[in-house]
Amino acid sequence: MKTRCVLLPLTAALLLCGCTRAPKDVLPESVPQSTAGSATAESSTPAPDSAAVPAGLEGAGLGVLDYDEIRAIRRDSAPYLEQMNGYYTMSRDGLWGLMRTDGTEVLACQSSVPLTGCASADLRWHSSLEWEQLEDLTPQLQASGDGKMCSGEHDGSYHYWYYDTDTHKVQVDGGLFGGTVHDLEDYDTQFGAYLPCRMGTFVDGQGDPNYYEATDPITIVYANADGALLNDQTYEAAGCFYDQPLAPACQNGKWLYLDQSGAAVTEAVYDATYGDDKGAYASPLLNGYAPVCRDGQWGLLDSTGTEFVPCAYEGAAWDGGTFWLRQADGWHAYTIPGVAKPTPSPTPDPLAGMPDTITPPDRPCGEEEQFRYNTTADGNLTLRAGPGTDYDKVGTIPPSSTVDCLGRSDAADNWILVCYEGQFGWACTDYMS
Repeated sequence: MKTRCVLLPLTAALLLCGCTRAPKDVLPESVPQSTAGSATAESSTPAPDSAAVPAGLEGAGLGVLDYDEIRAIRRDSAPYLEQMNGYYTMSRDGLWGLMRTDGTEVLACQSSVPLTGCASADLRWHSSLEWEQLEDLTPQLQASGDGKMCSGEHDGSYHYWYYDTDTHKVQVDGGLFGGTVHDLEDYDTQFGAYLPCRMGTFVDGQGDPNYYEATDPITIVYANADGALLNDQTYEAAGCFYDQPLAPACQNGKWLYLDQSGAAVTEAVYDATYGDDKGAYASPLLNGYAPVCRDGQWGLLDSTGTEFVPCAYEGAAWDGGTFWLRQADGWHAYTIPGVAKPTPSPTPDPLAGMPDTITPPDRPCGEEEQFRYNTTADGNLTLRAGPGTDYDKVGTIPPSSTVDCLGRSDAADNWILVCYEGQFGWACTDYMS
């Protein structure tokens, strides 16, 4: 596991998704036990649990796992240190697989790199496997309710928060391999009042694209929607508060945790706890706790900055409800009395609020289809009540804007349903990229 902190990677647009939202549990409520791809696994049956229970914890009764490492999963290209929940990537003999947080092996250890989550969907997985192997594994994953493998051959986007060093305003810079600059909107309600922002200056690309140029080296500050700074500190990398009292930030190659007043409640002594070859990060708090690593030893930090479980163990992983801890004979699962695993928020209906005057789509945008588009820089793009020029005009989308596909028409495959600044309508993809 890398112990250095790195500069924030390309982000998944709030396809973001993303961090497009605070960490949430994506584990299905009821799914059958699965050993998808288990032909190469040595064993997927936990051994009996017999280790001493650390103070403050209770045994979860999930047996003992013999993996070399269990690691949280990073959502690919997300800039907010977003950690996917409900699953872990685990390793044996240098190869990585996928398991649910209850210890159920989903994919055997066969990838040369840790698995990451695709930014375009909650349960779509990236690995080092070849296309033929991905095709074989996907039906097994779908049958067990654990998503699918992703080839990575789809469009994506990046997304950063910037603190404008000239105007002292927080803006969002992101788009589909291009760029759009727009106001903060409601991101602070998802990620916390103070956001980790790159410091940078606006570059007028006259729509082709407009963008922010980050300082060199990249420098992170915490700022709110009004442009007010949380403190006078700068960081090399930083994570979100979400709805938690602490957030991780990196200084001089080590991680600390700060509170919502901007004060550091720990020293910068912690190493990264999850990630892959694109970057390693300290964990955000989940349900009041975060696994931490200090001098190669692991423990669990609480919301006051105290090591609730001292850093004295060989490994740790936490999903907000189940704590896996590596002890002398393997990985043991524990719970914290009085701490219940958060209930996943229901996925919102993207068509909620669409008026009856707008023609509904025949089908949603497929997983293998482009879902994020940029309008051209040539002029406003018309939104219509249905998929065709015969329908009434209901609005426009400005040049170089980013929109997501909410649905498609079987009769007109070059039209997509979108929602731009609250206005639903159909747009022609002939004028998008």
